[in-house]
Amino acid sequence: DKLDDLYYLQLDFQKQYINFNPEDLNDSIKQQTLVLEMIDNAVEELIELRRELPYRKNWSKKRMQEPDWNAINYEYADLLHFVINIAIFLGLTPELIKFYFNLKHIENIERQKS
Repeated sequence: DKLDDLYYLQLDFQKQYINFNPEDLNDSIKQQTLVLEMIDNAVEELIELRRELPYRKNWSKKRMQEPDWNAINYEYADLLHFVINIAIFLGLTPELIKFYFNLKHIENIERQKS
């Protein structure tokens, strides 16, 4: 499963290079600090992703330029690292991510129907 692959790849990265200790999730303050840090990083990556889209500047002549899709995809992948870190630091597993995603998906469908 692709989600599992990405999740465990990022978890291994956190353990090996960032010295993440899953025991830190037993300390609510440490856990919240990790999650908040990753949210801040994800917001920064969203801003970088947005900057790669020339159409965002409706006043600019560059607006009609063809976007650099490789740069956009690269920024998206960077964002995904932080989103996966948030899941890890929330104590979610790939199975729980799928569970909550599906619950929210059903809710979104029902909201659109009404």
